[in-house]
Amino acid sequence: MSQRQAISYRAVVGAIVLMLTLGACSSGSGDTSGDGSSSDDPASSDDPASPDGTASPDGAGLGDAIASNTRGQRVRTLGQGAPVLSPQTPRDRLANGLAPAVGAPLFEGDYADPFVLAVGPVLYLYTTNTVDQNVPVLKSAAGFVGVPTGDALPELPDWTEPGLVWAPSVLQTDDGFVLYYTSKDSESDLQCVGAAFSETPTGPFVDDQGGPFVCQRDLGGTIDASPFVDEDGTKWLLYKNDGNCCDILTEIWSQKLSDDGLSLEGDPVSLLQTSESWEGPLIEGPSMTQSGDRYWLLYSANWWDSADYTVGAASCDSPTGPCTKVGQPWLASHHEASGPGGAEDFTDVQGNHWVVYHAWTSDTIGYDDGGTRSLFAVPLDLDGEVPVPAGVDGS
Repeated sequence: MSQRQAISYRAVVGAIVLMLTLGACSSGSGDTSGDGSSSDDPASSDDPASPDGTASPDGAGLGDAIASNTRGQRVRTLGQGAPVLSPQTPRDRLANGLAPAVGAPLFEGDYADPFVLAVGPVLYLYTTNTVDQNVPVLKSAAGFVGVPTGDALPELPDWTEPGLVWAPSVLQTDDGFVLYYTSKDSESDLQCVGAAFSETPTGPFVDDQGGPFVCQRDLGGTIDASPFVDEDGTKWLLYKNDGNCCDILTEIWSQKLSDDGLSLEGDPVSLLQTSESWEGPLIEGPSMTQSGDRYWLLYSANWWDSADYTVGAASCDSPTGPCTKVGQPWLASHHEASGPGGAEDFTDVQGNHWVVYHAWTSDTIGYDDGGTRSLFAVPLDLDGEVPVPAGVDGS
Protein backbone atom coordinates (compact mmCIF):
# COMPACT_ATOMS: atom_id res chain seq x y z
CA MET A 1 0.00 0.00 0.00
CA SER A 2 1.42 3.40 -0.98
CA GLN A 3 1.74 6.34 1.44
CA ARG A 4 -1.13 8.11 -0.33
CA GLN A 5 -3.32 5.02 -0.07
CA ALA A 6 -2.40 4.65 3.59
CA ILE A 7 -3.43 8.24 4.35
CA SER A 8 -6.71 7.74 2.49
CA TYR A 9 -7.26 4.45 4.30
CA ARG A 10 -6.78 6.13 7.68
CA ALA A 11 -9.15 8.97 6.76
CA VAL A 12 -12.01 6.75 5.64
CA VAL A 13 -11.49 4.16 8.35
CA GLY A 14 -11.29 7.00 10.85
CA ALA A 15 -14.71 8.21 9.74
CA ILE A 16 -16.25 4.79 10.18
CA VAL A 17 -14.43 4.15 13.46
CA LEU A 18 -15.72 7.34 15.03
CA MET A 19 -19.20 6.69 13.71
CA LEU A 20 -19.16 3.34 15.47
CA THR A 21 -17.43 4.53 18.63
CA LEU A 22 -20.04 7.20 19.19
CA GLY A 23 -22.79 4.91 17.97
CA ALA A 24 -21.91 2.48 20.75
CA CYS A 25 -22.80 5.15 23.26
CA SER A 26 -26.29 5.86 21.90
CA SER A 27 -29.16 4.13 20.20
CA GLY A 28 -29.83 7.22 18.14
CA SER A 29 -32.69 8.73 20.14
CA GLY A 30 -31.99 12.24 18.89
CA ASP A 31 -33.89 14.26 16.31
CA THR A 32 -34.05 12.56 12.91
CA SER A 33 -35.90 15.29 11.08
CA GLY A 34 -34.45 17.43 8.35
CA ASP A 35 -30.91 16.35 7.56
CA GLY A 36 -30.95 13.73 10.30
CA SER A 37 -28.58 15.58 12.61
CA SER A 38 -29.06 14.87 16.32
CA SER A 39 -29.61 17.56 18.91
CA ASP A 40 -28.51 15.15 21.65
CA ASP A 41 -24.95 14.45 22.72
CA PRO A 42 -24.53 10.86 21.56
CA ALA A 43 -21.98 10.19 24.26
CA SER A 44 -24.47 11.13 26.99
CA SER A 45 -27.60 9.40 25.74
CA ASP A 46 -29.46 7.52 28.49
CA ASP A 47 -31.31 5.19 26.12
CA PRO A 48 -28.80 2.73 24.67
CA ALA A 49 -29.81 -0.37 22.78
CA SER A 50 -30.01 -3.40 25.04
CA PRO A 51 -26.92 -5.54 24.40
CA ASP A 52 -28.55 -8.71 25.65
CA GLY A 53 -31.71 -8.37 23.59
CA THR A 54 -34.07 -8.44 26.57
CA ALA A 55 -36.08 -5.42 25.50
CA SER A 56 -37.58 -4.36 22.20
CA PRO A 57 -40.46 -2.19 20.96
CA ASP A 58 -42.82 -5.13 20.44
CA GLY A 59 -41.79 -6.95 23.62
CA ALA A 60 -39.91 -9.76 21.89
CA GLY A 61 -36.27 -10.17 22.86
CA LEU A 62 -33.35 -11.70 20.98
CA GLY A 63 -33.87 -14.98 22.80
CA ASP A 64 -37.45 -15.20 21.54
CA ALA A 65 -36.31 -14.51 17.99
CA ILE A 66 -33.65 -17.21 18.19
CA ALA A 67 -36.07 -19.73 19.69
CA SER A 68 -38.43 -19.37 16.74
CA ASN A 69 -35.66 -19.13 14.17
CA THR A 70 -34.98 -21.75 11.51
CA ARG A 71 -31.69 -22.29 9.71
CA GLY A 72 -31.07 -19.51 7.19
CA GLN A 73 -33.72 -17.19 8.63
CA ARG A 74 -31.95 -14.17 10.06
CA VAL A 75 -32.73 -12.88 13.54
CA ARG A 76 -32.66 -9.39 14.98
CA THR A 77 -29.16 -8.46 16.08
CA LEU A 78 -27.57 -7.31 19.31
CA GLY A 79 -27.25 -3.74 18.13
CA GLN A 80 -25.21 -0.71 18.90
CA GLY A 81 -25.23 -1.29 22.65
CA ALA A 82 -22.88 -4.27 22.34
CA PRO A 83 -19.66 -3.72 24.31
CA VAL A 84 -16.31 -2.82 22.82
CA LEU A 85 -14.33 -6.01 23.29
CA SER A 86 -10.99 -4.82 21.95
CA PRO A 87 -8.40 -3.95 24.65
CA GLN A 88 -7.73 -0.72 22.78
CA THR A 89 -10.85 1.15 21.73
CA PRO A 90 -11.28 2.54 18.19
CA ARG A 91 -11.25 6.06 19.66
CA ASP A 92 -7.81 5.40 21.18
CA ARG A 93 -6.49 4.01 17.94
CA LEU A 94 -7.59 7.10 16.07
CA ALA A 95 -6.17 9.42 18.72
CA ASN A 96 -2.84 7.66 18.30
CA GLY A 97 -2.96 8.35 14.57
CA LEU A 98 -3.25 4.66 13.76
CA ALA A 99 -5.83 2.92 11.63
CA PRO A 100 -6.98 -0.49 12.87
CA ALA A 101 -4.92 -3.31 11.42
CA VAL A 102 -6.30 -4.99 8.34
CA GLY A 103 -8.15 -8.09 9.48
CA ALA A 104 -9.18 -6.57 12.80
CA PRO A 105 -12.74 -5.29 13.27
CA LEU A 106 -13.34 -1.55 13.22
CA PHE A 107 -15.76 -2.10 16.05
CA GLU A 108 -16.77 -5.28 17.82
CA GLY A 109 -20.42 -4.47 18.31
CA ASP A 110 -23.06 -6.05 16.09
CA TYR A 111 -23.25 -4.40 12.66
CA ALA A 112 -24.67 -7.07 10.36
CA ASP A 113 -25.18 -6.69 6.60
CA PRO A 114 -23.47 -3.28 6.40
CA PHE A 115 -24.08 -0.84 3.57
CA VAL A 116 -22.22 2.47 3.22
CA LEU A 117 -23.62 5.33 1.13
CA ALA A 118 -21.19 8.14 0.30
CA VAL A 119 -22.83 11.51 -0.31
CA GLY A 120 -19.93 13.84 -1.00
CA PRO A 121 -17.56 13.60 1.97
CA VAL A 122 -20.30 12.28 4.28
CA LEU A 123 -20.67 8.55 4.94
CA TYR A 124 -23.93 6.88 5.98
CA LEU A 125 -23.79 3.38 7.45
CA TYR A 126 -26.96 1.24 7.38
CA THR A 127 -27.25 -2.18 9.02
CA THR A 128 -29.70 -5.00 9.71
CA ASN A 129 -32.27 -4.36 12.47
CA THR A 130 -31.34 -4.17 16.12
CA VAL A 131 -33.50 -4.82 19.15
CA ASP A 132 -34.95 -1.31 18.99
CA GLN A 133 -34.51 -0.06 15.41
CA ASN A 134 -35.63 -1.40 12.04
CA VAL A 135 -32.81 0.20 10.05
CA PRO A 136 -30.10 1.76 12.23
CA VAL A 137 -28.08 4.46 10.51
CA LEU A 138 -24.93 6.30 11.54
CA LYS A 139 -23.74 9.48 9.85
CA SER A 140 -20.24 10.92 9.71
CA ALA A 141 -20.06 14.69 10.04
CA ALA A 142 -17.39 17.35 9.53
CA GLY A 143 -14.07 16.38 11.04
CA PHE A 144 -15.01 12.69 10.84
CA VAL A 145 -17.12 12.93 13.97
CA GLY A 146 -20.07 10.57 13.65
CA VAL A 147 -23.49 10.47 15.27
CA PRO A 148 -26.31 7.92 15.20
CA THR A 149 -29.34 9.45 13.54
CA GLY A 150 -31.96 6.99 14.72
CA ASP A 151 -34.15 4.60 12.79
CA ALA A 152 -34.19 5.23 9.04
CA LEU A 153 -37.41 3.19 8.70
CA PRO A 154 -39.36 3.88 11.91
CA GLU A 155 -42.73 2.76 10.51
CA LEU A 156 -43.06 -0.59 8.77
CA PRO A 157 -45.71 -1.21 6.10
CA ASP A 158 -48.52 -3.63 6.88
CA TRP A 159 -47.11 -6.48 4.77
CA THR A 160 -43.99 -6.87 6.92
CA GLU A 161 -43.40 -8.41 10.33
CA PRO A 162 -41.74 -6.31 13.08
CA GLY A 163 -38.28 -7.44 14.13
CA LEU A 164 -37.54 -9.00 10.76
CA VAL A 165 -35.83 -6.30 8.70
CA TRP A 166 -32.51 -7.16 7.10
CA ALA A 167 -29.83 -6.20 4.62
CA PRO A 168 -30.69 -2.55 3.85
CA SER A 169 -29.20 -0.68 0.90
CA VAL A 170 -29.80 2.85 -0.39
CA LEU A 171 -29.87 4.37 -3.88
CA GLN A 172 -29.44 8.11 -4.41
CA THR A 173 -31.63 9.53 -7.20
CA ASP A 174 -32.43 13.00 -8.52
CA ASP A 175 -35.54 13.04 -6.34
CA GLY A 176 -34.02 11.77 -3.11
CA PHE A 177 -33.10 8.37 -1.71
CA VAL A 178 -34.60 4.90 -2.01
CA LEU A 179 -34.12 2.29 0.71
CA TYR A 180 -34.33 -1.37 -0.23
CA TYR A 181 -34.71 -3.85 2.60
CA THR A 182 -35.64 -7.48 3.23
CA SER A 183 -38.52 -8.45 5.49
CA LYS A 184 -40.96 -11.28 5.97
CA ASP A 185 -44.16 -11.07 3.94
CA SER A 186 -47.00 -11.89 6.33
CA GLU A 187 -49.24 -13.07 3.49
CA SER A 188 -46.90 -15.57 1.83
CA ASP A 189 -44.67 -16.24 4.87
CA LEU A 190 -41.69 -15.71 2.55
CA GLN A 191 -38.89 -13.18 2.74
CA CYS A 192 -39.37 -10.37 0.22
CA VAL A 193 -37.82 -7.01 -0.68
CA GLY A 194 -39.46 -3.69 0.11
CA ALA A 195 -38.72 -0.18 -1.18
CA ALA A 196 -39.14 3.08 0.71
CA PHE A 197 -38.45 6.72 -0.19
CA SER A 198 -37.03 9.69 1.69
CA GLU A 199 -35.79 13.12 0.69
CA THR A 200 -32.80 12.66 3.01
CA PRO A 201 -30.39 9.72 3.44
CA THR A 202 -31.24 9.40 7.14
CA GLY A 203 -34.98 9.16 6.60
CA PRO A 204 -37.56 8.72 7.76
CA PHE A 205 -38.09 6.46 4.75
CA VAL A 206 -41.70 5.66 3.89
CA ASP A 207 -42.80 2.52 2.07
CA ASP A 208 -46.10 3.22 0.32
CA GLN A 209 -45.76 0.49 -2.31
CA GLY A 210 -48.73 -1.40 -0.89
CA GLY A 211 -46.78 -4.67 -0.79
CA PRO A 212 -43.35 -6.12 -1.48
CA PHE A 213 -41.32 -4.37 -4.16
CA VAL A 214 -40.03 -7.66 -5.53
CA CYS A 215 -40.90 -11.16 -4.34
CA GLN A 216 -40.22 -14.26 -6.44
CA ARG A 217 -42.83 -16.36 -4.68
CA ASP A 218 -42.43 -19.29 -7.07
CA LEU A 219 -38.67 -19.30 -6.29
CA GLY A 220 -38.85 -19.09 -2.50
CA GLY A 221 -39.04 -15.30 -2.14
CA THR A 222 -36.45 -12.55 -2.65
CA ILE A 223 -33.78 -11.09 -0.36
CA ASP A 224 -30.61 -8.98 -0.26
CA ALA A 225 -31.38 -6.25 -2.79
CA SER A 226 -28.40 -4.08 -3.79
CA PRO A 227 -28.55 -1.18 -6.28
CA PHE A 228 -25.90 -0.53 -8.91
CA VAL A 229 -25.55 2.53 -11.17
CA ASP A 230 -23.71 2.01 -14.45
CA GLU A 231 -21.32 4.65 -15.81
CA ASP A 232 -24.04 5.76 -18.23
CA GLY A 233 -26.42 6.40 -15.32
CA THR A 234 -28.58 3.31 -15.85
CA LYS A 235 -29.81 1.93 -12.54
CA TRP A 236 -30.01 -1.75 -11.71
CA LEU A 237 -31.15 -3.82 -8.75
CA LEU A 238 -29.42 -7.07 -7.85
CA TYR A 239 -31.06 -9.60 -5.56
CA LYS A 240 -31.25 -13.28 -4.65
CA ASN A 241 -34.16 -15.67 -4.82
CA ASP A 242 -34.46 -17.27 -1.39
CA GLY A 243 -34.71 -20.80 -2.70
CA ASN A 244 -32.79 -22.40 0.16
CA CYS A 245 -35.98 -21.98 2.19
CA CYS A 246 -37.69 -24.58 0.05
CA ASP A 247 -35.09 -26.79 -1.66
CA ILE A 248 -35.02 -24.53 -4.73
CA LEU A 249 -31.81 -23.54 -6.53
CA THR A 250 -30.56 -20.15 -5.34
CA GLU A 251 -29.52 -17.59 -7.95
CA ILE A 252 -28.36 -13.98 -8.15
CA TRP A 253 -30.57 -11.82 -10.36
CA SER A 254 -30.30 -8.41 -12.02
CA GLN A 255 -33.17 -6.19 -13.13
CA LYS A 256 -33.32 -2.65 -14.50
CA LEU A 257 -34.69 0.11 -12.29
CA SER A 258 -36.61 3.21 -13.27
CA ASP A 259 -34.80 6.53 -12.92
CA ASP A 260 -36.50 7.19 -9.59
CA GLY A 261 -35.63 3.71 -8.32
CA LEU A 262 -39.23 2.99 -7.32
CA SER A 263 -40.25 0.60 -10.08
CA LEU A 264 -38.69 -2.28 -11.98
CA GLU A 265 -38.42 -2.48 -15.75
CA GLY A 266 -38.21 -5.52 -17.99
CA ASP A 267 -37.60 -9.06 -16.81
CA PRO A 268 -34.99 -10.18 -14.28
CA VAL A 269 -31.89 -11.92 -15.61
CA SER A 270 -30.06 -14.67 -13.75
CA LEU A 271 -26.36 -13.87 -13.26
CA LEU A 272 -25.14 -16.75 -11.07
CA GLN A 273 -26.32 -20.03 -9.60
CA THR A 274 -25.06 -22.07 -6.67
CA SER A 275 -22.45 -24.36 -8.19
CA GLU A 276 -19.22 -24.59 -6.14
CA SER A 277 -18.71 -27.01 -3.25
CA TRP A 278 -17.51 -24.24 -0.90
CA GLU A 279 -20.74 -22.33 -1.56
CA GLY A 280 -22.75 -24.97 0.29
CA PRO A 281 -26.48 -24.85 -0.46
CA LEU A 282 -26.79 -21.16 -1.31
CA ILE A 283 -25.44 -17.89 -2.64
CA GLU A 284 -26.76 -14.45 -1.63
CA GLY A 285 -25.79 -10.86 -0.78
CA PRO A 286 -24.80 -9.53 -4.24
CA SER A 287 -22.88 -6.27 -4.77
CA MET A 288 -21.62 -4.99 -8.12
CA THR A 289 -18.87 -2.56 -9.01
CA GLN A 290 -17.28 -1.45 -12.28
CA SER A 291 -13.68 -1.10 -13.39
CA GLY A 292 -13.25 0.07 -16.97
CA ASP A 293 -15.26 -2.19 -19.23
CA ARG A 294 -15.42 -4.97 -16.63
CA TYR A 295 -18.07 -5.50 -13.99
CA TRP A 296 -17.31 -7.35 -10.78
CA LEU A 297 -19.95 -9.11 -8.74
CA LEU A 298 -19.29 -9.96 -5.09
CA TYR A 299 -21.61 -12.39 -3.34
CA SER A 300 -21.87 -14.36 -0.10
CA ALA A 301 -22.14 -18.14 0.06
CA ASN A 302 -22.97 -20.91 2.53
CA TRP A 303 -24.74 -20.53 5.90
CA TRP A 304 -24.56 -17.05 7.41
CA ASP A 305 -24.36 -18.39 10.97
CA SER A 306 -21.25 -20.50 10.44
CA ALA A 307 -17.50 -20.15 9.91
CA ASP A 308 -18.10 -21.50 6.38
CA TYR A 309 -19.77 -18.27 5.28
CA THR A 310 -17.60 -16.87 2.50
CA VAL A 311 -17.50 -14.13 -0.13
CA GLY A 312 -17.14 -15.13 -3.77
CA ALA A 313 -16.48 -13.02 -6.87
CA ALA A 314 -17.41 -13.15 -10.52
CA SER A 315 -16.45 -11.19 -13.63
CA CYS A 316 -19.37 -9.93 -15.73
CA ASP A 317 -19.57 -8.50 -19.24
CA SER A 318 -22.46 -6.23 -18.27
CA PRO A 319 -24.96 -5.71 -15.42
CA THR A 320 -27.04 -8.44 -17.06
CA GLY A 321 -24.10 -10.82 -17.56
CA PRO A 322 -22.88 -13.18 -18.61
CA CYS A 323 -20.84 -13.66 -15.44
CA THR A 324 -17.97 -16.05 -14.73
CA LYS A 325 -16.99 -17.01 -11.19
CA VAL A 326 -13.33 -16.73 -10.21
CA GLY A 327 -13.63 -20.31 -8.95
CA GLN A 328 -12.34 -20.09 -5.40
CA PRO A 329 -13.44 -18.12 -2.33
CA TRP A 330 -12.59 -14.43 -2.73
CA LEU A 331 -12.75 -13.59 0.98
CA ALA A 332 -12.77 -16.35 3.59
CA SER A 333 -12.09 -16.44 7.34
CA HIS A 334 -8.93 -14.48 8.17
CA HIS A 335 -7.19 -12.94 11.17
CA GLU A 336 -9.96 -12.18 13.69
CA ALA A 337 -12.77 -12.62 11.17
CA SER A 338 -14.74 -15.86 10.96
CA GLY A 339 -17.36 -16.44 8.28
CA PRO A 340 -17.13 -13.06 6.49
CA GLY A 341 -20.10 -12.02 4.37
CA GLY A 342 -22.53 -9.27 3.45
CA ALA A 343 -19.81 -7.54 1.42
CA GLU A 344 -20.75 -4.21 -0.16
CA ASP A 345 -18.44 -1.89 -2.07
CA PHE A 346 -18.55 1.89 -2.06
CA THR A 347 -16.48 4.72 -3.50
CA ASP A 348 -15.39 7.66 -1.37
CA VAL A 349 -15.23 11.31 -2.42
CA GLN A 350 -11.62 10.88 -3.57
CA GLY A 351 -12.65 8.06 -5.90
CA ASN A 352 -11.11 5.29 -3.77
CA HIS A 353 -12.88 1.95 -3.70
CA TRP A 354 -13.74 0.19 -0.44
CA VAL A 355 -15.48 -2.97 0.66
CA VAL A 356 -17.30 -3.30 3.97
CA TYR A 357 -18.42 -6.62 5.38
CA HIS A 358 -19.36 -8.29 8.63
CA ALA A 359 -17.82 -11.33 10.29
CA TRP A 360 -18.02 -13.23 13.54
CA THR A 361 -15.09 -12.25 15.72
CA SER A 362 -12.78 -14.82 17.32
CA ASP A 363 -14.25 -18.31 17.68
CA THR A 364 -17.65 -17.21 18.98
CA ILE A 365 -19.90 -17.96 16.05
CA GLY A 366 -23.68 -17.66 16.14
CA TYR A 367 -25.97 -15.55 18.29
CA ASP A 368 -27.02 -18.44 20.50
CA ASP A 369 -23.35 -18.83 21.46
CA GLY A 370 -23.00 -15.13 22.28
CA GLY A 371 -21.38 -14.10 19.00
CA THR A 372 -21.63 -10.78 17.19
CA ARG A 373 -21.18 -9.88 13.55
CA SER A 374 -18.64 -7.06 13.68
CA LEU A 375 -17.84 -4.49 11.01
CA PHE A 376 -14.74 -4.73 8.83
CA ALA A 377 -13.58 -2.43 6.01
CA VAL A 378 -10.62 -2.66 3.63
CA PRO A 379 -9.55 -0.87 0.44
CA LEU A 380 -10.70 -2.60 -2.73
CA ASP A 381 -7.95 -2.84 -5.35
CA LEU A 382 -9.46 -3.00 -8.85
CA ASP A 383 -6.24 -2.54 -10.80
CA GLY A 384 -5.41 -6.21 -11.33
CA GLU A 385 -7.04 -9.04 -13.22
CA VAL A 386 -9.18 -9.83 -10.16
CA PRO A 387 -10.29 -7.41 -7.42
CA VAL A 388 -8.24 -7.67 -4.24
CA PRO A 389 -9.36 -6.86 -0.66
CA ALA A 390 -6.10 -5.04 0.10
CA GLY A 391 -4.08 -6.49 2.93
CA VAL A 392 -6.35 -9.45 3.66
CA ASP A 393 -4.47 -11.82 1.39
CA GLY A 394 -1.07 -10.31 2.14
CA SER A 395 -1.17 -7.87 -0.78
